[in-house]
Amino acid sequence: MGAEAAIHLPPSLRYDEPGANGEPADAALAYDLVEALRPGLALDLGAGSLGTFLAWCRSVRDHDLGSVLHAVDPYLDDAATEDGASTPSVVANHRLRARSRGFASLTVARPDALRAHYPDGSLGLLRVDPSRLEAPRDELLASWLRALAPGGVLVLTGVPPDELAGLEATLPGALHLPLDGGVLLWGHPPHERSASPLLRALDPRAGELRRDLVALYVHAARHRRDLVEFGAIRFDPTRRRAER
Repeated sequence: MGAEAAIHLPPSLRYDEPGANGEPADAALAYDLVEALRPGLALDLGAGSLGTFLAWCRSVRDHDLGSVLHAVDPYLDDAATEDGASTPSVVANHRLRARSRGFASLTVARPDALRAHYPDGSLGLLRVDPSRLEAPRDELLASWLRALAPGGVLVLTGVPPDELAGLEATLPGALHLPLDGGVLLWGHPPHERSASPLLRALDPRAGELRRDLVALYVHAARHRRDLVEFGAIRFDPTRRRAER
């Protein structure tokens, strides 16, 4: 690793405790993005089970930020759940209310119904998961990129390496991380002068720093997964006996 990344210990490794089983691989990245950006308003489109969104919430709480966080998801999978008390949207709402009251909210809606509520240039951080929204990725980007403020960051999920070329015109120089099917980061504009190595890595000219930070967050995802797995073994005597 380069000297700069070698001495960089991101907040997620210093402060954040891994969440419960099912935490997404990009949780550490999400936590650190919020700490680095300190967005006034952040929006998670396609929040699903809120794994990434709750990492945002922990970062706001741990660093005493004044950010306001909004999660949006149509929860089209609710219809397939027979028990109305345990639909994905109800479970997600309970998780949020138990952990992050006051500065975070969850709205069950399609994104196009809410676009008018977010003026152009209003979002410091925008995450988009097209797989949860059942809307074409290009249409989502055409509509929502305008809502990103100067200096804001877009997180786009579900982008495998073979689709990067098709996004270059819309998101030039975006940083790709091989987490959860592919996560793309794009700065508006790049943060080449930021004090944060993570934000400086959004500059396409930061070649070595980019490689080092991609390696760091791939390692962080494995580390957090191992901690959760170790905890499950440590506190389940039945499982420990069965594995002997």
